[in-house]
Amino acid sequence: MLSTDARLAHRCGHCKSLAPEYAAAATALKASKPDVLLAKVDATVETALATRFDVQGFPTLKWFVDGELAGDYTGGRTSAELVQWVTKKTSDPLKALASAADADTFRSEAGLYAVVALVADAGGEEATALRQVAVALDETFGLTTEASVAKHMGMADAKAPALAIVKSFDEPLVIMEEAFTADAITAFVKKYSRPLTIPFSQANAPMIFKSTHQVLTIAPAEGIEGVSTALRAAALALRGSGLQFVTVDPADADVGQVLTFFGVDAGITAPVVKGFSTADGKVNKFNMPAGNITATSLEAFARTLLDGTAAPTYNSAPAPEVNDGPVTIVTGNTFDQIVLDTTKDVLLEVYAPWCGHWYVSDVVLERTCNESRPVLPTLTHASDPAASSWSRSMKSWASVLRLLTASSSPRWTAR
Repeated sequence: MLSTDARLAHRCGHCKSLAPEYAAAATALKASKPDVLLAKVDATVETALATRFDVQGFPTLKWFVDGELAGDYTGGRTSAELVQWVTKKTSDPLKALASAADADTFRSEAGLYAVVALVADAGGEEATALRQVAVALDETFGLTTEASVAKHMGMADAKAPALAIVKSFDEPLVIMEEAFTADAITAFVKKYSRPLTIPFSQANAPMIFKSTHQVLTIAPAEGIEGVSTALRAAALALRGSGLQFVTVDPADADVGQVLTFFGVDAGITAPVVKGFSTADGKVNKFNMPAGNITATSLEAFARTLLDGTAAPTYNSAPAPEVNDGPVTIVTGNTFDQIVLDTTKDVLLEVYAPWCGHWYVSDVVLERTCNESRPVLPTLTHASDPAASSWSRSMKSWASVLRLLTASSSPRWTAR
């Protein structure tokens, strides 16, 4: 059985917004895909399930195939987007193109690009390789055995097996020249299905975040135009690397959160270049070193993201000038120095200053530090997470992590 599992916490505003969309999608799919089940579970009650499937926030949607977890849901949150995602997941990833009309319909529905293959046998080894790649990449490929259909799509002299990408960006048509293997098809589609540069928008976000690394150039339209040649040259040099070059215009309505995340003022006039990575499950942002924005400097910066040598940057409140009280104050920039000091044991409190639970416990913590300072190691008290962004994993240093959140009482977790 195929199922989508939405883990809904009844107090969560996002969950409440999703609930009617999820129900509408379930109703629609019951008619069109009766073998698909959309289920939900309250993770605040079924805590063991939440732990088992590594639920980190609400709502979390997961996709199960034949009783096994197949992956996370990656689509939108409207009923139409839910239905579209599930329908694609449960349909043959190879779309048969028997005529030029079929090919035209497939191209118009595909969006920015369409992958089309010409094979001798729709049930042969080449089609099997295509299906394998399409499933792995979460794509739908057009498949034809008719040379006339391939010619209609621009593959005039192609002989089976052949593969092409028809696009509305960069080159309109690219034909694969490598041997027709699953590995070659995968590399070809990844390399040519992504624009060299792409403007940030909500509509473009799914394509942008297919890559685990991005270089973002933030500037008004005229500023982007001034470095467009350098951006394209750097993108060409790194095509196929998995890194995406993105442009961000502060005047666009969709980019407010991007500016806030990177700490960039909406009124900037000169281009600013930032890096972003979700490699290895870690979210990190980076500043490009100061200097002229050229193809060479952009490429060099991008390569440091790819090879892991770029140093992440963190938002941080300024460290206090005087920090000799009973509780040591930690900020983002002093975290490694104080908390990860291998010569000390550390008790770390992460708090929000507007939290009532924190206010009460802070008094207790400070009194405890005063009374026990002669016999206890240094205790550290973390600064406001709103002022110091923490995108670090807690390592196995000898400590206890105390988490205070707005929705729960203080709790102690041994680390």
